[in-house]
Amino acid sequence: MKYIKSLVLLAVAMPFFASCSDDDDVNTRDCTVGFESTALTYSEATSDYVNIPIAVRGHRNGPVRVTIETTPYGESPAEEGVNYMITDKTLNLNADTLENGVINVELKIIDDYIMNADRQFELTVKVADGAEITTDKTVVTLTDNDGDPYTAFEGRWYFNAIAINPQTGGQSEVRRAITITTADPSYTDYRQKLYCSAFNLCGQSETLSLNFNWQYDESSQTGILALEAAGNNRTVGNIQYDEETSLPMYVYLSPNGSNITTGYVTGQWQFTETGIPQSIELPSSYFTMVFIDLGVIDGDAGYDYSTSAYHPYALLLSTFHHKQRKNSQV
Repeated sequence: MKYIKSLVLLAVAMPFFASCSDDDDVNTRDCTVGFESTALTYSEATSDYVNIPIAVRGHRNGPVRVTIETTPYGESPAEEGVNYMITDKTLNLNADTLENGVINVELKIIDDYIMNADRQFELTVKVADGAEITTDKTVVTLTDNDGDPYTAFEGRWYFNAIAINPQTGGQSEVRRAITITTADPSYTDYRQKLYCSAFNLCGQSETLSLNFNWQYDESSQTGILALEAAGNNRTVGNIQYDEETSLPMYVYLSPNGSNITTGYVTGQWQFTETGIPQSIELPSSYFTMVFIDLGVIDGDAGYDYSTSAYHPYALLLSTFHHKQRKNSQV
């Protein structure tokens, strides 16, 4: 099955930047433009837009207009429109009393979910109206994340679960999008935990920040992904009760839907020649329950859990699927 992603690029008007007509007078003062770095590296799994800075040096009595172009580069070239997109190739910077300025090339990286060599392309300042070009080129490297069993988990997944209505006991299947990111390499969580952001998992327009413990055995190429349920030891989100009150949310486990405990819901996975699996099965022996602490509004006790009333939203997790994974091309 093929999936087609539509990417909509929005042009945002900023007060610092402005479009110029052909009748505009460009800068006539001494001014230079050039990339701040000759080499840049980004992960293929980067989901946000990336700004590549072009430095502008010198006072300007008129706008500076820059035109850039892209070309494939190296032994494993990146293809525009397939591996990345550039929002706009004609960039403008208005006159300003400040001596230094920056024009950003907005880059959107497209994850192909294929194990491959790092890809590269070259950005070139082709034309600079109103300025002299200094550093005219930079090489951008898009590092592959799919060949690494840790970084391959980055991206959007989906929770498939059974939602249990806490009032009626009724059940319904739900599918909720989540985004998984890795820890920063400088953090102790790196290659130990994965971070998960989940919006509306409980159907309350809330945003939850969940953790997965990540383990991998190189010799057997098998791994474990364990959803953390830390109870009131870790707040996973907040929900707005009224204009003045925000209620903390916690994740617990329950074997029967009433008794609660803390721990992990663990799924096993295998790393193969095509990378990580498309789905990971989680055991259905435990309910994963998100609680809202009503003790915050029940009186001065605040976080007095012995008297707090909890309103649970239970999710019986079964499988979460990666948004799109093609066969590996080796």
